[in-house]
Amino acid sequence: MFRNLFKKKKNDLITRCSAYLESGPPQHMTDYVSGSLTELIIDHGANRKKLAPELLEMASIILDESKSIQKIEDTEIREYLLQGFELVQEILKNQ
Repeated sequence: MFRNLFKKKKNDLITRCSAYLESGPPQHMTDYVSGSLTELIIDHGANRKKLAPELLEMASIILDESKSIQKIEDTEIREYLLQGFELVQEILKNQ
């Protein structure tokens, strides 16, 4: 039973990572950087790949930066970035 629950959660994470990458940022996000470390980590989550030690370290740094996101006034951009950080956090927990 617990194995199936764990598998379901992992599949849900894969689906959410894929959807995040497919939807991309809000169109009016002018400072968007394609291929960012956040996207790279989320891509690993979408493809069930383990993070290399260097990416694990970068993911921790990315999560530290997430605290400054609350200051972003544009709600759509703030929510997009927060969703990315939440996915990175969950990917880290599943390593």
